[in-house]
Amino acid sequence: MKELPLLDAVGRVCTLPAGGRSLGIRRFRSLLSRATSRGATDRGVRLELPRTIANRFVVHAFVRVERRCCARFQYRVVDVARAPLVLEVTADARDLDDLRILYLGIDHD
Repeated sequence: MKELPLLDAVGRVCTLPAGGRSLGIRRFRSLLSRATSRGATDRGVRLELPRTIANRFVVHAFVRVERRCCARFQYRVVDVARAPLVLEVTADARDLDDLRILYLGIDHD
């Protein structure tokens, strides 16, 4: 696993104190483990998850927290009946590489 790029990216975008980041990383990995699809978009990343009650809770709770600690990213949840649950995360050009490292660039298993 490429741990250093992840930690470097977290250090650049996360506003939590260093001691609080390990819980955030675990929460982040838990979300990614639920995704059935991850991919790049022009301005960020898109994750698809099975539309279950548990996943809806996890995604919405994740976004509430992330909007505070990684406020440089923008979060959008697409939650439409009979469709996969989608999380779109976008960033300005200066933060796009870090966003992609976090969501796409390493193995999160």
